[in-house]
This record gives sequence, C-alpha cells and structure tokens, in this order.
Amino acid sequence: MAQDNLYESRALRDITGPVIRPGGFQLTDRGLAYCGLAPGARVLDVGCGTGATVHYLRFRHGLWAMGIDRSSVLLEEGARANGGSPLLQGRAEQILIGDGSV
Repeated sequence: MAQDNLYESRALRDITGPVIRPGGFQLTDRGLAYCGLAPGARVLDVGCGTGATVHYLRFRHGLWAMGIDRSSVLLEEGARANGGSPLLQGRAEQILIGDGSV
C-alpha cells in the first residue's frame, strides 16, 4: 500500500519515536528555554502529527498549546494517545489565526 504521507509510515515513526522529528522533547525544551514563554502562553504546533509535542507543552510546561496537521491518520492516533489535547485537521497555509495571537 502506497503511503501518501511519509510521517504516517510506521517504519519512520519506529525510528523517530512519538515526536516524529529530530531532537525530540530535548529540542523542544531547548527552544522553550530560548523563547522564555510564560506559563499559559499560547503556542501553535503546525504539522503536529500525533500531537505528542502539543500534549508535552500543555502538561509538562503549562502552555496553552494546540496543533494542526493535514493527516487524519496521525490526528486520529493522537486523539487516542493524547486525549484532551486540541488537535485540528488543516493545512498550514489555510490557518485563520490572527498575527500575534499565538
């Protein structure tokens, strides 16, 4: 079966883990330290995949995080694994969020 989305590939996710990108949560923590976001700050994860980082930002760092991804497969998996995290299906170029709101 052909894979429409590389990130839906089980083989790739077996290598990358739940975050589906290099650096994992260690890179997320470094970025947060650099940005100095206050608890409750609004964050949007574009290309959130299964929402692992959204969940991490919400429950580990107390941020108001949400995610958007085009893959219904990854979002459905994320809803099962990270219930309660706001994950939306859509494309980055179609986001209707005002400048400075996240």
